[in-house]
Amino acid sequence: MKLTKVLAVLIGMLVLACSSAAPVPAEPTPDIDATVEAKVAQERAVDATVQAKVSGTLSASEAKTPSTTQAACKLTGGETVQSGWTGEDTGNNSCNSCFCTDGVLGCTKMACPAHLALSRDCSLDNQYCNSEGGDETSTRLIGLGWNKPTSVQTTYLRTSDLSDDSVRVVEDGIRAGEDYLGSYGPLRVYVIGTDVEAAHIVAMDFCSWAYGGVNGDNYEYCLESDQGVEIREIAEYAGSNAFAQHSRELETPNQSFVIGNPLQFESGLGSRIAIHEYVHIYQNANKVDENDFGLPLWLEEGSAEFLALYLSQEEGWADFRMAMAEALESAKDLQERHPGIGIQDIETSESRDALQSICDCTGMLQYETGQWATAWLVNRTSLDIFYKSYIPDIVDLGGHGSFEKHFGLTVQEFYGEFDEFMSSSTGNQLAILPIP
Repeated sequence: MKLTKVLAVLIGMLVLACSSAAPVPAEPTPDIDATVEAKVAQERAVDATVQAKVSGTLSASEAKTPSTTQAACKLTGGETVQSGWTGEDTGNNSCNSCFCTDGVLGCTKMACPAHLALSRDCSLDNQYCNSEGGDETSTRLIGLGWNKPTSVQTTYLRTSDLSDDSVRVVEDGIRAGEDYLGSYGPLRVYVIGTDVEAAHIVAMDFCSWAYGGVNGDNYEYCLESDQGVEIREIAEYAGSNAFAQHSRELETPNQSFVIGNPLQFESGLGSRIAIHEYVHIYQNANKVDENDFGLPLWLEEGSAEFLALYLSQEEGWADFRMAMAEALESAKDLQERHPGIGIQDIETSESRDALQSICDCTGMLQYETGQWATAWLVNRTSLDIFYKSYIPDIVDLGGHGSFEKHFGLTVQEFYGEFDEFMSSSTGNQLAILPIP
């Protein structure tokens, strides 16, 4: 069995180099402040992903009547909303649509303007601006093994106010994802409690890890104006949100994942969130060309939630069929309310942004409808072909080429067949689900 490093952060400690010794699983988490000293800072590539979807019933669609018997949520800017609320987030995540269900806040994953400025600002003299094209970047990443499983063990960092139990919940989910998809990274996972000072020290490690060390070009920006702020806000507002970072442009590329304390969730949900997020780590490991079509936007979230539910069923953390049935009901309800709108309208971030001005339904299209689009493609082939052949082959064949090779039709042809499928009976639709 692979040993994973679990690192604990204490308030007031200086940032030190990461210990290379893996702790014995039975021992308490050692108190270590960690940073990784890499040389080159790079691309700000945030995937501020919502992993807090519950049983397919959460969406960023139209406003619903708030519940008075369930836990409230805190928005990124600190405002409190009741369970059942949907709408725009606040603070530095204000460009995203969110939903609250019994204390769990989930949001769409669009990178807000303040975030986009970092990766696109050539005044920072970063590698993104100096890149000579996708082919060169692809060759470099493939040569570094970015798209291949790694022997480097996943490391875990928690704030000092949390116990090892919180780490184990997340680790269980990551382990389930790694067991099926393989280990990709190097990956570091950050678990955030409610101590803001402890969260700040974790943020220091995150910004160093993700942006090439404390002397990296974007370290201070990350810590004081960007993801460091998000990490401290998770602590300040006891947030349940999560996000991933894919640092492709570092000399030694790495990935990372941040999540609020999973012990505040219902049993099994924290582990399921971790699986969902790990699928995004895997998807991005197989993305080497930023200019390629890659995965359609609806398939990024849909396939992540589909596999999270499927593997959670195997682990006893979720009821796959029930959750998919609830997602189907929501997707069909959306279809009835907005008959002219479908997943083809959120194929790219640009088309998704355009749709947001028409209807507050992008979250549901990405999740619930995306889950069923994934189910249709898995039924046409198999679970293994979808996740272990189609996604990896994007590296060599491109997004469109791999789609056509494995599913036998173009993306545009798929839209027509999927629309027909979504108009069929619920019984016929549920019949295509695989049995975990």
